[in-house]
Amino acid sequence: MLRRITSFIAHALAILALVILFAWVAGRIATDRWLLTQFLFWIPAYAALPAAAALAIVASLPRVRRPAPDSESPRRRRSRIALLSLCGLIAALGHVLVFEWRLPWGSSEGGVAASAPQQTLRVLHWNMSTVDWSYYPDSLDLPPAGERPVDLACITRMLEAKRLDDVIASVASAGHPPFIAQHGLFVFISRYPIIRSGSAMLALADGESTVGTPPEWAQKRFNQLARFLKLPERSFDLAEQGSIIFAEIDATPVVGRPVIVWFIDFPSNPMLHRRAVASIAARRLGLLRENGWLPKSPNPAIPGPDILLGDTNIPRGSGSLSLLAPGMTHAFNQAGMGAAATWPRAYPVFHVDHIFLAPPFRAASYRILDRGVSDHRLQLADIGLR
Repeated sequence: MLRRITSFIAHALAILALVILFAWVAGRIATDRWLLTQFLFWIPAYAALPAAAALAIVASLPRVRRPAPDSESPRRRRSRIALLSLCGLIAALGHVLVFEWRLPWGSSEGGVAASAPQQTLRVLHWNMSTVDWSYYPDSLDLPPAGERPVDLACITRMLEAKRLDDVIASVASAGHPPFIAQHGLFVFISRYPIIRSGSAMLALADGESTVGTPPEWAQKRFNQLARFLKLPERSFDLAEQGSIIFAEIDATPVVGRPVIVWFIDFPSNPMLHRRAVASIAARRLGLLRENGWLPKSPNPAIPGPDILLGDTNIPRGSGSLSLLAPGMTHAFNQAGMGAAATWPRAYPVFHVDHIFLAPPFRAASYRILDRGVSDHRLQLADIGLR
């Protein structure tokens, strides 16, 4: 009887390992094409793969009491299932290391033709939402101490005016006051002249992308976890419209012409189907561009800007991001490396803040930095010409 129970448990563990692996792979293949696969895609590799590996290893362990020869077949079948799980796990791990973390070829150079500091544009993006600014440090070090100044900072601010002044001071170089364009909570801080800028609501909460709001118990648990992690508490029944803020920066001294930047911010409700959100946003952005309000890259092959950045609340690798940035490349894919994630800041799991670049621009470096405040980590990229 004991042998049958242990055999059943071992079979169940082996099958569960395969189920976890299958769910993770299905999420990686379909990403957010459907709502169900969206949630599968959100399963972190470092949660799914170790769990499946542990189950497969335990299932493959020999039993204390060896079964009789006529019972050998179930044991072998269990071992085959466990072996299949382990082989799948090895392949999945290789995919993560090579294609998601870019470990073999991650580079700080990024193939930029001339990567000297004066020939690249240093761009910073940071969603500075926070719970309690009593945690605010004496110095934000934007950029890190000893490094060259930031040329363009794109900030989502949820802080008092004095704190914004601190950010402006940390971005500006000595004797060179920055140019500033502010639209509501969104701020451009630039070392180069801002030729024009503007903002608009995208009206994303129109029912097309919403499948409902989380139940009350789920919101309560989320906010309990948020308080523990020092993250902002959320009420997901509030309609979030999404925003687009643009700026034309006269970066001629660096790249030889003005640069068009689109700064976007999308809803955070976890029950929204991200592909539907991206599809609606792409249509709205297209209409704003076609009526002449929203400027685009001078590259005729690119329907969008030179630089698209912001907090999309859509993880990197999601298929829906291609709807927002057609013809553009994520700066991480050109110059990043490792398990990059921006949210939540204290224990980052998801890479939801992005910088996309259109040709001929390319990232010479891409980093994610923790400054000890906000619930997002910041992005810092050096951008030059190919």
